[in-house]
Amino acid sequence: MGLDVSIEDQLHRRERPGADVNSALVRLIALGAPGGLLADVFEWGDTMFNFPQMEKLDLEIQEIEGQDTGTRKDVDLVRGAIRSAMHKRGYIWISGD
Repeated sequence: MGLDVSIEDQLHRRERPGADVNSALVRLIALGAPGGLLADVFEWGDTMFNFPQMEKLDLEIQEIEGQDTGTRKDVDLVRGAIRSAMHKRGYIWISGD
């Protein structure tokens, strides 16, 4: 699964947090709970998370770390992107291949 993560602000300006975040997200999706927001990431299209969804996504990712301490680096990378988007009152935009 190839994903490209972007942080989009309220004016729809995008920045890419980098390939490390993309890879970390793919690994976390594989560990996500069925029915969670990670399970909703569309691997062949676009997925967007708004502010309330990012709050839930952040909690979901923290739960993964609680279950598997080997995910700390991935969790930190993805949470950093989420916090950046939330700070900008924007979105997380994920493009699948």
